[in-house]
Amino acid sequence: MKIPLLFFAFYLILFAPFLTAQIDLEDTVIEAPRHESSQSKEDRVEWFKLDGLYGFKNLKTDQVLIQPEFEEIDLTFSDFMIGRKNGKTGVINQKSEIVVPFEFQKIKTSSPNIKKRFPWLLAAKNGFWGLIEPNGRTFEPFEWTEATYYHQTDSLVLLSKPGLQRLLDRQGKTVVETHFDRWETGGGIDRKKLIYARQNGKVGLVDFQNKVVLPFEFEYLMWVKDKVVCIGKDNRYGLVTLDGLPILPVEHGYIHSKNAHGLFGVGTPDAKKHGLVDSTGVFVLPIEYAQVYLVASHSLVAAKNMDAKFAVFDLRGKQLTEFLFEAIISHDNVPDLFFGQIGPQQFRLLNGKGEFLSPEVFESVGTSPTAFTASVGWKKAFFRLDGKQVTGFKYGGASGFDSLINRDRMTGNYQLPQGRTWIGHASSDGWKIYIDSEGNEFDPLRN
Repeated sequence: MKIPLLFFAFYLILFAPFLTAQIDLEDTVIEAPRHESSQSKEDRVEWFKLDGLYGFKNLKTDQVLIQPEFEEIDLTFSDFMIGRKNGKTGVINQKSEIVVPFEFQKIKTSSPNIKKRFPWLLAAKNGFWGLIEPNGRTFEPFEWTEATYYHQTDSLVLLSKPGLQRLLDRQGKTVVETHFDRWETGGGIDRKKLIYARQNGKVGLVDFQNKVVLPFEFEYLMWVKDKVVCIGKDNRYGLVTLDGLPILPVEHGYIHSKNAHGLFGVGTPDAKKHGLVDSTGVFVLPIEYAQVYLVASHSLVAAKNMDAKFAVFDLRGKQLTEFLFEAIISHDNVPDLFFGQIGPQQFRLLNGKGEFLSPEVFESVGTSPTAFTASVGWKKAFFRLDGKQVTGFKYGGASGFDSLINRDRMTGNYQLPQGRTWIGHASSDGWKIYIDSEGNEFDPLRN
């Protein structure tokens, strides 16, 4: 985080063509991750502002440690603070000593962890990028029009200019060199394995051995998942295999990459109708629904018709319920169990076969990774994740644990017989009690 804030976050519109990674060097912006401060909490060293310039001082003693002479500086006090002074970017340490001279337009580091950080810094000078050592000496000449940390985990850096791209490892050795028009560094392409490149106005994919994986035949690529590639042209989208074989024609308004089990959400260009297609191009659900999404830990499909009613389908497209529900309520960690809302404050509990599990119509419901709850007459009961009701409707407040970690943290001192587990907590006579998987109550203050 930097001060003052010099740049805004621009959000890519989903399924719009990729923006290029060209960096506008006319904006002198510092880019560096937050560093851990070496100061103790008692010292309370923080930045301060005076006459529009920034420095650091000890708030406890009011001693100025870094004079307020920087237009911008890293927020965290450390021995490697990237700052801007007199319109130029450099690096200082905690003693205000210059580590990297203030002669650059931009400086970028790859990681706040020094051990994992790429050994050299990306720096811009006179409108071009190069690599510098942490003391400011030039390692790679300033002749590149683009530069980025291509994959921070492996500490790779990409240098690019028209007709030449070079990927370097931590030792400064070339991993792969290509001669495309450019690499596209944005979007949902797996950087560990594939290079998204452009040549003669078309895009394709190559691997780190410079072997063409996807032919250069497309206007742009949106994502790669499970050997399926989403391609685009004129704001229409389709699917091909990683070898370029067609799966779905380029005529759809969007194709989601986030669905599970090899299923992808597909919509019309006006986004009014939706369907679900598999990785071979077979439609599990035709494009005729107002909404389609996966529920119950991605084990079921909820689809809403044009009358605003939901039905539930299995992952092969078999309809399990009628179009009865105003909403489907499930939990991401719980497969094959969900609530269907049939009216205002009216809910039913169903299993993964679309069968009703309880005769009651509930007034409110709750889901969690450990239990479901429902109320009748404003009193709540617990349901296990197999759908079995284990308590009566008797609690004014009741819920499952919001995570398994919190369950273990809250109940770690209270052991259960083998085969049982804690599923939730409730309010009883003003006390907080725990409920086990058989519906037994345990009051930690009274037992």
